[in-house]
Amino acid sequence: MHSGNRTVPRQLFARAPDAKNRITKFRHVTSILQMRVNIASGDALSVKNDLRMFTAEAALNEISEFF
Repeated sequence: MHSGNRTVPRQLFARAPDAKNRITKFRHVTSILQMRVNIASGDALSVKNDLRMFTAEAALNEISEFF
């Protein structure tokens, strides 16, 4: 999303405080991974085309050291 690439990914990672921690599968080998975790806010929040997401810097701070 940050790079402007709007193709449909095979799996979209959705963060939400009330998510069910599960994978929802769709046709054409695509799915959404819903994870119950904190969402972006304050300086970590970026809004592009009405889509709320982490800034690139904040997203890099959220990933595991094993990534």
